[in-house]
Order: sequence, then C-alpha cells, then structure tokens
Amino acid sequence: FNTNFITNTTANWRKTFRDKHNVSVLLGTEFRRDQNQWFQADGQGFPSYQLRLLSSAATPTSVSGSWSANATFSQFLKAGYNFNSRYIVNFVLRRDASSRFGTNNQVGYFPAMQLAWNAKDEKFMRNVNAINDLKLRYSFGRSGNDQIGNFAFRQLYGASRIYGNASAINPTQLGNPDLRWETREEHNLGLDITVLNNRVSLVFDAYRRENFDLLLSRSLYLTTGFTSITQNLGAIENKGLEFL
Repeated sequence: FNTNFITNTTANWRKTFRDKHNVSVLLGTEFRRDQNQWFQADGQGFPSYQLRLLSSAATPTSVSGSWSANATFSQFLKAGYNFNSRYIVNFVLRRDASSRFGTNNQVGYFPAMQLAWNAKDEKFMRNVNAINDLKLRYSFGRSGNDQIGNFAFRQLYGASRIYGNASAINPTQLGNPDLRWETREEHNLGLDITVLNNRVSLVFDAYRRENFDLLLSRSLYLTTGFTSITQNLGAIENKGLEFL
C-alpha cells in the first residue's frame, strides 16, 4: 500500500505606501512524506478452491516484501515590490531538504529573481499611439531535482540464502555519501509588445538553461562486486531564441 502525506503553511503580507509603492512578502513551509510497502506470500497444494488462506496450503513456496519511504522539508520566502506597476522586482528563495541525500548534502538553496519594466507607462511613451503595451523583463532562477531512488546514497546489504540453505548478509549496493542535489539554472530576457489597438501581440525571449550535477548511474567494473553507482556527473546546456 502507498501512503502520501503533505502539509504546508503560509503567511502573506501586503502593503501599499503613498498609493504607488506596493510591497508583498510571503513566507511558507512544506513537508511531504511518501511511503510504499508491500508483502507477498505464495503456497501450493490447497485441498479446496474455497480455502484461500495461506495456512491451508500444503507447501508454502515463497515469501517476499518491501518497504521504502522518502521525505522532503522546505521553507520558502517570496518578496515583491513594484512602483505603480511600472517597475517590478520579485525575489524568491527556497531551502529544500531531502532524505534521498546524505547528511552533508541533504539541504539545497535555490534562489530566483524577476525584474520587469512597463515602458508604456513612462511619459515619453504615453503619446506613442501605435504601441499599446511595451514591457521588458529579465528572470533568473534555480531549482533542484532529487528524483532518484530513496536509498541511492546508502551502502546497502541484503539477507538471502546464498550458501546452501544458510542465510547470509551480503553487500548489494555501493554507497555514495557525497551525492547531492541536481540543479537547474535558467536565465531569460524578454520583450512583450502590443500594437495596432491591441490587435497584434508579440513576445520575444532569449534564454539559457543549464542542468549541472546530473544524477546519473555510472557503470562499474564487475571486479568491484557491483554493477553501478549513482553519482553527480556532467552538465547539459540549452540556449536559444523564441518568438511568438
């Protein structure tokens, strides 16, 4: 069965000064825990199809089960300011902690920022009737990825019958205590313009996206006793122009 629990708490504050200076602050926390657990037992030689309990089987054939869980705990802050909706500044900071990483790297900090200028509201643009709206904007942000196995950073051991009928404990996974958050960073510079009495809207964007500290599985020589290990390897960069 699966169990999912999520809770969040936020506090929001807004204030306008002198009818033009607008300030807002949002504080919040979020906790999430996901658990998966299952059990299976098989048997054969039932005296009747109506007897369905395992205790009625002549021979139990196999028993297996699994338990796994992960949790994240986050705090976030968002602060915004705009002057008469003409100059806009927003800042966000997240602190995320994930149980999928070791103690030294459980926490990641991910900032973001947005700047915008509504140039149409400037005095020198108010009499330009051909342009109905003109906005310049820039944004920067980082986000984290922890989508790996729940125990990828741990040294794991398993118990199984590997020496005749005797049960033994053997290593099953090579741990990596240095495993950390995969990070995505993005820069975006844009222009929004509306002309011809709001009949035509154009959007231009130039962007650069980079994913680094990628969470990947690296193959190992079989002589190590293991087939692979999860590590932070490599980076990917995308950049380009968009026009809508």
